[in-house]
Amino acid sequence: MTRRIAILGLILAPLLGAASPPIATYAMSSDSMRPNLEKGDLVGADMLEGMCGQTHPQPGDVVVYRPKDKAQPYLGRVVAGPGQTLRIRRGRLVIDGRTVPAARVGEAPGGAGAVVQETLSNGRSYFTLASGEEALFDDIAPVRLGPEDWYILADNRDDATDSRISGPFENKDICAVATVILQAKDKKRVGAKP
Repeated sequence: MTRRIAILGLILAPLLGAASPPIATYAMSSDSMRPNLEKGDLVGADMLEGMCGQTHPQPGDVVVYRPKDKAQPYLGRVVAGPGQTLRIRRGRLVIDGRTVPAARVGEAPGGAGAVVQETLSNGRSYFTLASGEEALFDDIAPVRLGPEDWYILADNRDDATDSRISGPFENKDICAVATVILQAKDKKRVGAKP
């Protein structure tokens, strides 16, 4: 994912209905967040990458985060936060002992699998891609998150590196919350929250 500062985003956000104007933009350079974000999409965020540790995400938010061994920032979805326990069993999220409701809502374009809508306990809902085939990280042992920990997953679960591999990310690794899609090939998605 590449990073750009966008004065234009400050002007566009109020016109697009964003809750607060973005102060930085980030471009998707992979398909890790499909079906919600596509490669080439441009999103506005609430903080600059260099201000990591100063944003306050909620489960369900798409965040810009800094993997420990990577130079460029990544985008991923926070699914659990400080004090929560998370596990993955047969591809299904289990948070604080409760299986996260997941409903199949359609097929991904190009036969890439099923589109599944997950709904977290705080009411936040989003779409993920599931290939339907057993994948390497479909079973993760329970993880208890510390007071500064966030569990981040990609929406395209079978085509991404995230907390299933790297473990939880600390608050200091969270750089921004993505607030609005500023540019996309599918113009219907422009102005939406990622």
